[in-house]
Amino acid sequence: MGLPGCTLLGSDPDEASTPTPTRTGTRTPDPTPEPTPTSEPTPTPRMDATATAKYQEPDDGEPFVDPPDAYLEVDIGTRKNVEDPDDNGTNGVYLYRSQSVEAVFEVQVVDTRADDVRHHSVYQVPADRQLSIDLNEPSDYTVNIYDHDREQGWSLTIPRGSFDCNGRGHWAYSLEGRGFRWNIHQTMRGCDA
Repeated sequence: MGLPGCTLLGSDPDEASTPTPTRTGTRTPDPTPEPTPTSEPTPTPRMDATATAKYQEPDDGEPFVDPPDAYLEVDIGTRKNVEDPDDNGTNGVYLYRSQSVEAVFEVQVVDTRADDVRHHSVYQVPADRQLSIDLNEPSDYTVNIYDHDREQGWSLTIPRGSFDCNGRGHWAYSLEGRGFRWNIHQTMRGCDA
């Protein structure tokens, strides 16, 4: 039922695709959207739930590859309960590929002081982007990383002493072919003891 001369959209599928008269003219219905391609399914996690380092530490040094822009930022913990936040800064882990290709990284953040897995997830990181992980609460951490495409893993050890008045960024990136680098960049302020 409707007004004379008007078609009630949705009442008949055949009528829904015809133009509908309106007071100001004829409205053409919106075209059916093209289906969006679905990404490949996220791989099944490879790491177990134990709060331990899973792999060896990667090498540091060359090649130095600056991190691209973040596609996602993940906060581990909160700054609300941090005593003396200026003297107990955060540590950021920036995970990416050294070349311009998509990556599937599994990340597990372990608070070794509390014997607790704080975060465990699989991420599809787009080409020329990085995953940013902020460790907001001072503690001893191990960040386990597994590259599903390259079938290799690494563990980054970030001790409690790294949470001081200096800002720290851990650039963690897989190299073309195989291999991984971990370089730490920080401000060089003298902190009060």
